[in-house]
Amino acid sequence: MRAFIEANKRLSDKLGKLFSRNQDLYRLYEEEVAACPGFGLEIGAGRHARPKNCIAADLSAGELRHNESGPRLCMDATSPWPFTEKSLDFVSSRWLLEHVPNTRAFVREAAATLTPGGRFVHLLACRYSMIASMNRLLPHSVSLRLLQQFFPESGEVCGFEAHYDLCWPGALRRLCEEHGLEVERIDIVYAQAWYFSFFVPFFLLCLAFDWARRLLHLENTCHCFLLVASRRVSCPPREDSIQLPAPIVRVPPGCGSQSRGRE
Repeated sequence: MRAFIEANKRLSDKLGKLFSRNQDLYRLYEEEVAACPGFGLEIGAGRHARPKNCIAADLSAGELRHNESGPRLCMDATSPWPFTEKSLDFVSSRWLLEHVPNTRAFVREAAATLTPGGRFVHLLACRYSMIASMNRLLPHSVSLRLLQQFFPESGEVCGFEAHYDLCWPGALRRLCEEHGLEVERIDIVYAQAWYFSFFVPFFLLCLAFDWARRLLHLENTCHCFLLVASRRVSCPPREDSIQLPAPIVRVPPGCGSQSRGRE
């Protein structure tokens, strides 16, 4: 069975290179973050090292202890952030927002701490993609078992529980507007056939479905997307702001117990 699955994956990979037309959102995300001026914050950084002009933040202290970045911060992204108003030049995350239970609180805090013109860059999975819909319908334990069965190599980056709260282009566009963030662009990838690469007929069927949604411009059913926004010059302050200096901190002992990652 393992040999059969691996053979199907190899063939699916070759077919995907022939017929798929997808942007490399990983590369676009890294380029956007690298181009951000000043000092910022990456939420859900986990053990991945970030540039020196960036605080690596995560809910899990265990993940941050493996992070080679200089400044690190253990924090809950949905609680009040320990920064003053307009103190960060950018806020970014990769495969994090779909795991946040309260996206509205996250955007509110981020918008309040960004400087005028500050960048808001996030790569995330879409709530109404076929894979995300299946993930929400199935119990988390079942989804995790299926993932481990067909894609054991993804154990460290996949399988974390996802909420997909307001995680589709239309909802995030409106949410950004509500909090004084101007959306500059949304880059969309429809491809999710990769999840069915273990069996070529399923892969081809899903690939055709991806092409149909792309041709119809059904952006709210995409697989994932990159959102790039910036804070307007005039943005109302949040009412519960915490007047503390922007910290350069390291992980406090015993903080956090759960990590977030890509589903």
